[in-house]
Amino acid sequence: FYFSADIIAKGQTLNEVGPYPILGWLLWGSLAFVVLHWFIIPILQFATLKRPRQLTPQNRAKHALKHLRSLPKEQKSDEVNALIGEIESYLKRDMEQELQQALDKYKQYHDLRNKRANTIIREHCKLAIMGTIINRNALIDGIIMLVLQTKMVVALARCYGYKPSPVFNTLCFGWIIANSLTSYLLQDAADAISESAQEMYSELAIEESCGIGLKSIPFVGKFLSFLAEGILVGTTVCATGFIFRKQLQKDI
Repeated sequence: FYFSADIIAKGQTLNEVGPYPILGWLLWGSLAFVVLHWFIIPILQFATLKRPRQLTPQNRAKHALKHLRSLPKEQKSDEVNALIGEIESYLKRDMEQELQQALDKYKQYHDLRNKRANTIIREHCKLAIMGTIINRNALIDGIIMLVLQTKMVVALARCYGYKPSPVFNTLCFGWIIANSLTSYLLQDAADAISESAQEMYSELAIEESCGIGLKSIPFVGKFLSFLAEGILVGTTVCATGFIFRKQLQKDI
């Protein structure tokens, strides 16, 4: 909201550039799409998920079908295909007892679901590390952290088919907002590590009287800064993902 006035002014300026006022509208439309797709829709998807105690066998069966159908071909054995057919049949004919038995069989595939959850966490960690390293603006880093952690939590909840308790959700999103707002501290910490390393490296280079070593000091400092920031960001996002996944596993 703080930068919305500037975005409106830039859009109005772009509208005055060409013969038709479309460039500004393209800017506003693209930004609205990004906010809608990357932030608002995930939150709405999360809000519509039920808690475990609210799920009926039918809800669980529908999620089980969605998960089993999404498995890669190499993981779809004859047993998996047979289980899909059983669940579909019992769900259509409203055979609750048989449906529950089929869901008990489905529990053996929780390991596959956990692997999918781990993949989700790894993918979002990589995106967060790349995004914060490439971008050197602390505000944009905070937005990247906020959006990616939110999308990761939503993706994990959708993977398991339900969300934790309201208290846990409040604490989790509070943690996400807090570490996103303070993301500039990660840059400061990375820069401090880089400066300390540069001082140590320069002292060693001077002692060795190595001109080449002195020339490479800025590059070494930048590399260490990127490495430190990547580790700090990756650790933060991983912690969020693993804590949320652990809570989901408890509610199975």
